[in-house]
Amino acid sequence: MIESSITKKYAEALFGMAQLDQQVEKIFMELLQLKELLKIDPKVNEFLENQRIGEKDKLVMLEKILNLKFSKLISNFLLLVWMKNKIKELPVIIAQYEQLKLREEGKIIVQVVSVEALKVAQKKELKDYLNKQFHFEAELREEIREEILGGMIIYIGDQCLDGSILGQLAKFRQKLIAS
Repeated sequence: MIESSITKKYAEALFGMAQLDQQVEKIFMELLQLKELLKIDPKVNEFLENQRIGEKDKLVMLEKILNLKFSKLISNFLLLVWMKNKIKELPVIIAQYEQLKLREEGKIIVQVVSVEALKVAQKKELKDYLNKQFHFEAELREEIREEILGGMIIYIGDQCLDGSILGQLAKFRQKLIAS
């Protein structure tokens, strides 16, 4: 997952406020609801991006929707994100908030990309290895991508460990070009 420092700052600010209010889990659940709302109802996105509707009208409508469904903290945060024109970055902000929440719980999200789903024994072995290496409880998220040809790619925060055949071929190609 590619993260921008700006979206990370938004996530950290929201997480800090949630910690102060002792509402980290509640805020996370609201963020998941919001993410689903934006995914399920394209009309919300269309409304927010519609150039014919004035900014003041959007703001009034957005405030009404938010105050009905969400806590004051989330409502204020989303209004800020919207006013700063970062609403399209919301899924990234939510993912970063989740990472902060999990890290606080002693866990870390590990994205595993492979050609086929990992078997239960492979998941356990990988998870045990990662737990020892990073001193966090690894929460595996799998993604299937046939184009990597074999092996796997592991994303841990900002790190990428590419053990895929496609990645090895690319490295080999670079070495040939450099020679």
